[in-house]
Amino acid sequence: MPASVVARLLQRGRADPSSSDARPASSRTARFPFLKLLIAASAAVVLGLGTFGNNLPDWIPTDSPIDKLALAISAAKRFTLTFSVGAIVALDYALLFRRHTNYKSDEYKADRSVVHLRTAKWILWLSQIQSGIYIKAGQHIASLVYVVPAEFTETLKVLQDRAPFRTFQSMKGVLLEDFGIQSTDELFSEFAELPMAAASLAQVHRAVTTDGYEVAVKIQYPDVARLFDIDTLAMQTVSDVIAALFPDFQLTWIVKEFRKNLLQEFDFTNEALNCEMTAARFAYRSNDIRCPNIHWDLTTRRILTMEFVHGVKVNHVQGIRALGLDPRDVRNLLSQAFAEMIFCHGVVHCDPHAGNAFIVRSPSRPNRPQLVILDHGLYREVSDEFRLLYCQLWTSLVLGDTALLRSVAKRLGVEQHFAVFPLIFTGRPMDGGS
Repeated sequence: MPASVVARLLQRGRADPSSSDARPASSRTARFPFLKLLIAASAAVVLGLGTFGNNLPDWIPTDSPIDKLALAISAAKRFTLTFSVGAIVALDYALLFRRHTNYKSDEYKADRSVVHLRTAKWILWLSQIQSGIYIKAGQHIASLVYVVPAEFTETLKVLQDRAPFRTFQSMKGVLLEDFGIQSTDELFSEFAELPMAAASLAQVHRAVTTDGYEVAVKIQYPDVARLFDIDTLAMQTVSDVIAALFPDFQLTWIVKEFRKNLLQEFDFTNEALNCEMTAARFAYRSNDIRCPNIHWDLTTRRILTMEFVHGVKVNHVQGIRALGLDPRDVRNLLSQAFAEMIFCHGVVHCDPHAGNAFIVRSPSRPNRPQLVILDHGLYREVSDEFRLLYCQLWTSLVLGDTALLRSVAKRLGVEQHFAVFPLIFTGRPMDGGS
């Protein structure tokens, strides 16, 4: 707007004592504070609704106009924040490529490492601010060791152990709505409001049912499923833009794979079924390997109630020894369990980190470990053809058979990369060197 126009508007706003339109000062000061207060209140409502998202007070009904407005504002804010971080990252890499022409130089590699680290910190910050599936996305990137640069996996691995939790007040509505109750006392004689564990999609509370069973209750965050479409759209948009600007950075496949996998994890009844089917496949050796018992009467799409397991993580060596068990037996049992899933069952647990594998004493042999497998939200079925190829791949690695390794790589469609397979799977070249 031109300065002259602004000046005229300001001049019009001043009271002219000689004008018949002049109003007493008390009238003007009474009007403008009210307008300022109205604008401030409106801004506070918009920002407040965007901040709370779907975690509104219990007395605001789901799908009410206020609830829908809050969801829309939260979605817009999350999309804008994601796109802004994406733009910053894209600019950072554009400047990196502008500064260097020799992409094989030590100077470029050192500068690139700095930009990678800065980008990883942006992703970490965004994941922690947005929470929900952003935490899951960060965990997914952290798991891609040997696929994405180490700056990303090292920076983002903190998300695997330190996911933020939410207050019980913000989670209680899911329990009351899904179970159709007025109070948790109707179903539980005890319910710990402080969660014992928090993940990207849900958090877990210890409880005791009214009939005396100690259970772990996994509750899905109330807004995570409702914001799923806008969050994945934002991620896909940013990855598409980056891919268009920098053809060498093709990240769109990660978002597509991530979205497909996540859809399985939203339905906790699916996780409960996976848990029972895995238990059935290991039933012949249940003294060695088992899964928690499911309480189906207290399980819904957003709530999973299962047996509470008092155990130690598979990587807690001191805790394993305190149980009177040998860590080497635990190592062997863990390897056997997942090898059997891959090579025999053809149905594989896809999130096997230490927090999802507990060790207790075997009920039949107290000096031997029993492995309890947790978190069955994501599984992948493996075809017979792939299982055979994977068997041959490991046979070639164990026996040092280069010809067989090349043959397997060719049938997998990656013959040109067969030499790096030993490094990926065993951490050393085929000749056994370091």
